[in-house]
This record gives sequence, C-alpha cells and structure tokens, in this order.
Amino acid sequence: MVVGNKSRKSQAKKQKINEFVLLVRDGLFYFLVGSYVGHLIEIGLCKLAQIVMRATSVYDIGNCKSIFNNLIEPYTIYGMAGVFLFLFNYYFIDNLWKEKWKKWKLWLKIVVLYLIFALMCAVLEFSVAWFYTATLGSNPYWDYSDMPFNLFGFICLRNTLFFGLASLAFLACIRGVNQLLRDKLKSWMVWLMIGALAGLFAVFYLTST
Repeated sequence: MVVGNKSRKSQAKKQKINEFVLLVRDGLFYFLVGSYVGHLIEIGLCKLAQIVMRATSVYDIGNCKSIFNNLIEPYTIYGMAGVFLFLFNYYFIDNLWKEKWKKWKLWLKIVVLYLIFALMCAVLEFSVAWFYTATLGSNPYWDYSDMPFNLFGFICLRNTLFFGLASLAFLACIRGVNQLLRDKLKSWMVWLMIGALAGLFAVFYLTST
C-alpha cells in the first residue's frame, strides 16, 4: 500500500514536471514566432503604406527602408505580446473560464477577446515606451505624438484597435499550429525547431550590438 502511494506520488510529480516543461516550450514558441511574425506584419503594413498611401505619419519611407534592410530581425515587443496571449489563453480560456467559456456565443467571445487583447496590447506598448523613456531619455522606436487620441506619444487609439484585431488573428492561427506540432511531431523535433529560432534570435542580437 505504501509502495502504491509512493508510485502514485512519483507519477503525479512526473506529470507536473512534464506539464511545466510543456508550458515553457509553448511559451518559448509563442515568443519566438510572435517576434518574427510581428515584424513581418509590420513590413506588410509598411509596404501597404508605400503603395496605397504613399507613406503615412507612422510608417514613413525612412522607417520602411530600415525594416526591409533587417528582414530577419525579431521584434521582441511582439514576442512579449505573444507570451501574454499564450498565458491568458492557458490560464483563463483553457482553465479558469473553461466551463463558462463553452456556453458563450461566438460573437460574444470575439468581442470580449478583442477588448481584452486591445487593452493588453495598449498596456504592454505603454509600459515598454515608458521604460525606454525612463532609461534612455526618449523612446527611439515609435512616437505617436502626431496621431489623434494618443497618450504621451506612447500609444494611440488607431494602433490599439489594430493590435486587438492582430492579436485575435495571431492567437487563432498560432493555437492551431502549436496543436498541430504537438500532434504530428515528436517532442525533440519541436524542441529542435524552437532551438533553431532561438539560435537565429541570439545570432541577430549578438551581431547587432
């Protein structure tokens, strides 16, 4: 009986460790993919601004050139947003709200997620801009001072609304991709893929400093 209890405890402990490792792996996957996908989306928006609007106040020609010149550059702020989306999805949708969430209508889920994601992105963007300003004296990456409905130039309403939509699309796609990798590939293959992305991430930042 004692041996059986020890065995069950050992199995439970092993299961918790495996769940934690899987949680870390998924978090890294969301961060790395978010960093690169976010940059690619920004490139797409920049190109759209060049073609359709002949450059806007945010995505001007000079900024576009720098973006295209560093195509493989990961944007860590988008990776951070990816981690926030992953943790929210894991702790709230898949666990805390799981039973109630199933009963909600699809349109209500979309509206609630959109508002939450837009708010999360605004808080993240504001926090990062504030950190840069506090440590460097200014934010060298973006300034929305000329945009309507901006707050200290750190965030603006237009981008916040867009980031909410982008977050919905990203989470819908990345959840499916992540689940597909879990189902179709062995664990070491997924780790190898994450390692390759992390290596590319490290190489870029080590060579750019």
